[in-house]
Amino acid sequence: MLLSPDSLRSSPIFLLSALTLLAISPSAHASRGHGHGHGHGHGHGHGHGDPVDHGLAFEDQSSRLDFERIDELTSAKLGGAAWADFDDDGDLDLYVVNSPGGDNALFRNDGGTFTDVAVEAGVTGDGSGYSGALAADIDDDGCSDLFLTGAGGFFGVALPHRLYLNNCDGTFTDVTANSGIDANHLGLMATLGDIDDDGYLDLFVASPGNFSTGELTTSKLYHNDGDGTFTDITLAAGIDTAQGACVAGFSDFDGDGRSDIVVGNCNSLEVVGGQPAPAPGAWELWINQGDLSFSNEADAAGLNARPGFPMAITMADYDLDGDLDLFSTGAGVANPFGADGILSEQVLFQNQGDGTFIDATYDAGLGGYEFAWGGSFADFDNDGDDDLITVGSVAVSFMQILGELAGPGRIYENDGDGQLEDVIDLGLELEATSGLAVADYDNDGFTDVVIIKTAFDYAQTPWGPLAGDGGPVLLHNEGNDNKSVTVRLLGSESNSQGIGAKVLAHVPGRGTQIREVAAGGSFASTNSPWPSFGLGNVGVAFIEVHWPSGIEETFVVPAAGGMRTLEEGTGFCL
Repeated sequence: MLLSPDSLRSSPIFLLSALTLLAISPSAHASRGHGHGHGHGHGHGHGHGDPVDHGLAFEDQSSRLDFERIDELTSAKLGGAAWADFDDDGDLDLYVVNSPGGDNALFRNDGGTFTDVAVEAGVTGDGSGYSGALAADIDDDGCSDLFLTGAGGFFGVALPHRLYLNNCDGTFTDVTANSGIDANHLGLMATLGDIDDDGYLDLFVASPGNFSTGELTTSKLYHNDGDGTFTDITLAAGIDTAQGACVAGFSDFDGDGRSDIVVGNCNSLEVVGGQPAPAPGAWELWINQGDLSFSNEADAAGLNARPGFPMAITMADYDLDGDLDLFSTGAGVANPFGADGILSEQVLFQNQGDGTFIDATYDAGLGGYEFAWGGSFADFDNDGDDDLITVGSVAVSFMQILGELAGPGRIYENDGDGQLEDVIDLGLELEATSGLAVADYDNDGFTDVVIIKTAFDYAQTPWGPLAGDGGPVLLHNEGNDNKSVTVRLLGSESNSQGIGAKVLAHVPGRGTQIREVAAGGSFASTNSPWPSFGLGNVGVAFIEVHWPSGIEETFVVPAAGGMRTLEEGTGFCL
């Protein structure tokens, strides 16, 4: 059955588990328009090449994931997931965190069939409860490891972090105690990048502090020492600030080949009537100086023209001008200006190509939307430009206390001219959703989505009795006739997974796309580490890789389902 967003809203309560298929159709928000004069039709092209198929449809395949979410009456209700090829068999497995009292799940992917092997692998988390899942090869042995963040004291609950190293035999070892990482640090989310290009991924843990008391704690930067241990260099690096960080990401913002750090603060406070009150948080943009020190250039870059309550960071060249732009979801009430007039909506920063950004949120059609936690760019229709997905809401108990905080979840289609149009309403406003992660889990060439939910059961709400089982939502992209290329980087001089590499796809007749390989960023979650490029109807792409080591080379890759491995040093040198 095909359902449009408008038909979904005709029912007072819509649960995604009842959904068979979501088809592309204008939502009510999209039909209102944003005053940009762009039509709703999908007959547009990219100004070059032959017409391509822009159809979007997702099938609910949540039944593939057998997972029991445990949610006690604590604030540790926020959760994430991580895609990674943990068993190195050529498809992406899925790790999902749980709340205190419940076991995390490691779903081994066997051609699209998922089996929870967390017990055998030794990564259940022992019921401790976690918010974030970060996956990447931390010890550079070629196998994806796991770093889990606690609740970060977000609403007064402090849970420990945990580091699992992959033994490359289907099992993991908990090395937290001897890792040098402060397991009890109040961290909510984490990200990985190689700040000194030594081939080992360094760790940044964002700390929001305690929302209940207003207490702020310092985020931490850990240098990977290459022997399975880390050294806390936060103070020495000059980034020992405590501004309530909720999200962070590594990227080379100034084009010097070194990984910088962007931090979104969401727990700033101001005094109103003698009492502390939430205030929009400032951005931090820590530019790598090349000597393990950093300088905050957020003001000069223009990011603090839009302080807010950022919850996720995702980067893409949405306007196809050759540089990476920055999008962040925003935590706030459904009214994007909040109950007290604080601007708290999502924000899109357009890269000007000179190290500065401007606020392009409304110009791109993304203004005026509601609360969201998770967000990610991806070319869902393989037409050669990046689309966008956002999700985020809270349990009904919080809705009653704080007002309507529900976000239905939305997919915005990129028209190729810098406009992102709200085309799918996921209908999740009466669920409690937080993290999301994107990946092509069945290797069919189209990007799929997993969304993490919280369990709840309330006998009395303004909408009558409501319950949510908290099971992950797995949306399978039904695809179209467009082609794609997905690549896996295999570093030798660089870190093994090429984290931090810039990857460009030169598509004959259709221009150039750019990706940056990242670990972390979407709320408490990790997207696929394998860059994917939509080619439309073109059958080949020239893939240019700028490795963290400084090596630059090109590979010729034909369009096909599945993943192609590109090994550092085996391409055509530039």
